[in-house]
This record gives sequence, structure tokens and C-alpha cells, in this order.
Amino acid sequence: MSPKVAYKVSSQRPGWIRVLVGLVLLTSLAANAWLLGQTREGFAKLQFVRVFPLGFVQPGGEPVPSTQTPVSIVVRGDSRAADWAAQLSKRRSDVLNLAHGAQTSTQALLQLRSELPLAAQVTLLQIGINDLHPLGTMPRLRERVTQQLHGNLRAMRNELLARSRTVVLSTIVLPGPVPWDRRFDWDPATLDE
Repeated sequence: MSPKVAYKVSSQRPGWIRVLVGLVLLTSLAANAWLLGQTREGFAKLQFVRVFPLGFVQPGGEPVPSTQTPVSIVVRGDSRAADWAAQLSKRRSDVLNLAHGAQTSTQALLQLRSELPLAAQVTLLQIGINDLHPLGTMPRLRERVTQQLHGNLRAMRNELLARSRTVVLSTIVLPGPVPWDRRFDWDPATLDE
């Protein structure tokens, strides 16, 4: 009789496969947690704009400038305009900042039409990039969005000319590098608008 050889078959996977599977699971959990956070943040932003259509909570209890005495410089628009106003305010005390971050031209026009007319020597308006940012997610509305932006700019110019001696309408300043988490919905053709 020939000797019987017993072969032991191992059902254990090599250690590196377990580590790899663990890393894939952890990466999946982290990605899902991040996506959930992004979804919640997006929903919160949508609800905020529905409740506060101007895109900001109007301050309460702050003194309202007189509509009779002209303010020297009024700055209106989005976050860039707000930054400019902050810089101007460091050098001058007669600057009124009515600009708000993330504001679109529609929101700025609504703000302008819903407040008491404020006379100004000079009004600086910088608005529009927030209208163009979402074009990558709304390609079918590109023409309507740009037409609305142009119409809003004309309407704001006309309203401001009735209140200000001089209106300075800035061109849209190109955005800096697009953050990696917004690149999937950014359309490079936006810069051509």
C-alpha cells in the first residue's frame, strides 16, 4: 500500500486582502458620510433662500440712514463687493455696505426694490458671478439665466441712477481656482458669459 498524503486546504485569505477590503469599506463609509453632509448642506441652503429670498437675514435694530441726506459711497452686490466695502471703510467713514455674500442679481434687485430709496453720491455695484456659478448644473437654462442677469443689471442701473449721482457698475471679476468638490458641476464655458 502506498502512503496517503493528506493535503490541508486553508480557507483563510491572505492578510493583505483583509486589509484591502477593510480600507475599501472605510473609504465607502467616509464617502457616504461626506455625501450625506453635502446633501444636508444643500437642502439647508435651499430652505434658507426660500425663507430669506434676499439670501441674508436682514439685521434688526440697526439705524437706517436718512433718505434725505446723501451717503457718500454705497456699495452693493455680492461677497466681492462686501470685501471692497470693508476695505474702503478702513480708509473712509462715509461708506455704507449693502453687499452680501452669495447674492445673485435677482436677490440684489429685490433688495434694492424692497428698501427705502437711499440717496448716494456714488454707488458701486459688483454682481453676477453667483448667477453664473450654477450654469454647469443647469445647462438647459443657460440662455435664460444670462438674459435674466443682463435684464437685472439694466434694471438695477436704472434704479440706482435715480438715487445716485454716479453709478459704477463693475464687470464680473473672474473666480479663482474652482475647489475640487465643485468641479463636477462647474462649466468652464461659464467664463465666456
